[in-house]
Amino acid sequence: MKLIGEIFEKDVIEGSREKAESYSLRRVANAVLLNEKNEVGLMHARKPDFYVFPGGGIEEGESVIEALKREVKEEVGADCEVTGELGVVMCYEEEAKNINVSYTFIAKLSGSVGERQLTKGEIEADCVIEWKEIDEMIEAIRLSKPQEYIGHFLKRREALILEEFKKIKKYG
Repeated sequence: MKLIGEIFEKDVIEGSREKAESYSLRRVANAVLLNEKNEVGLMHARKPDFYVFPGGGIEEGESVIEALKREVKEEVGADCEVTGELGVVMCYEEEAKNINVSYTFIAKLSGSVGERQLTKGEIEADCVIEWKEIDEMIEAIRLSKPQEYIGHFLKRREALILEEFKKIKKYG
């Protein structure tokens, strides 16, 4: 997969700390998810005010695609069809001492949307799925004001991913 970008703490947080001596690796599968109107769907965590693509951690024994489909089903309440690879974004999170490797795919909703199965944290963050045209979503992300450490990384990551998707959509 193509490297879309790398995000360091200094890129998103003023007065960031020194690099950690060791990191844990966290692998994530996520998707630029499109509905029947070709709108992009992201989860909006309204309380800490950040956007995040449907997706999440890859569990032991799971393939990247299996993790993606499971996470979309949990967070959106629908199945998806993976239509392509977009790329990888790496986030170096000093506070969490994580290197977060996000494998991003392009996917379409398939079937009807049913009940979501959110985590306690997603419920507390008041996560809702928002569907917007790509430029509207980029603007919504730009205007968001994350209140949590991770939100600053996600704001940059999701913007990088949507800009890459926009290039592919324009030229592909």
